[in-house]
Amino acid sequence: MNTSIFSQTIIILLLALSSTAQQTYTYNFNGDFTESSGSGPVLTKICTGQFETDNLPGYNITRKVYHFDTNCGFSFNDAGGFLASGNYTIELYFKMKDLSVWRRVIDFKDRASDYGCYVFNGQMNFYNIVTSGAAPFNADSFSHYVITRNAATKKVILYGNGNQYVTFTDTDNDAIYDASNKKLNFFQDDLVVSDEASEGSIAVLKIHNYTKDSVAIKTSYNNLSGTLTGINSVAASEIFVNIHPNPANTAFVISDVPNQSVITITDLTGKQVYSTIANTTELSINTAGFANGVYMVQVSNDGAVATKKLIVNK
Repeated sequence: MNTSIFSQTIIILLLALSSTAQQTYTYNFNGDFTESSGSGPVLTKICTGQFETDNLPGYNITRKVYHFDTNCGFSFNDAGGFLASGNYTIELYFKMKDLSVWRRVIDFKDRASDYGCYVFNGQMNFYNIVTSGAAPFNADSFSHYVITRNAATKKVILYGNGNQYVTFTDTDNDAIYDASNKKLNFFQDDLVVSDEASEGSIAVLKIHNYTKDSVAIKTSYNNLSGTLTGINSVAASEIFVNIHPNPANTAFVISDVPNQSVITITDLTGKQVYSTIANTTELSINTAGFANGVYMVQVSNDGAVATKKLIVNK
């Protein structure tokens, strides 16, 4: 490949990528609806609810949560286009009092469609597309509910308590908000078939503008204790990793990696080409399976995320 042309192409791609860094908004409901880093929008309360102290028995933790009344909840207003790409991961740690039939979790269409995320008799459900066979959720018991979407493939996956349950292809874009409203509603049902909702409580909401894989989801679930206590609530800027050499030829090294960090590498289409959990502070990766081009290297650890650009030029 002509080195000059390759270098010019890389510069253009880096400029295009500069405004699309992978980020996470975290809401801990510690007496208000603010985002923990101050970067994300404040959630908007829908009708009635209150902050109260609750016990999270699985972790022997007592802390504040937000208790939402039936068919109330809150909305995430995305005027800044945080999720505009269609790539995302949404994690919730919540409980509902009543799980009989359909109980709304996330509404993507501002109450104009019955489609969306539910719990159905304890099962994971994206109506009217797919329902899990197993039922990982119990009434009045906190659980970890995750939905991921890959914009390139339109693949959607639902996870419950760290385990993958269902997947489908979002052909009709039912799992993204409409450009006209840019809003997600949580725990409030639509107006098409209304009142499929329950009162409940939520302890944590995380909204990522990228697609986390199954390894990262399992790690997030396993590290919930630190998230709930705030021990692991550090800003993304607090992870400082280095990649060298960069550009890379036959191999490259990621150094200063926190123990048990999840490392994922994706190409420009969003396709994941590498994933692992680091058990060492320095990781050497061979480029044999990489084509020439630009890649995004993400190192995540308990909510903190560092994203680096990697150039492979063999």
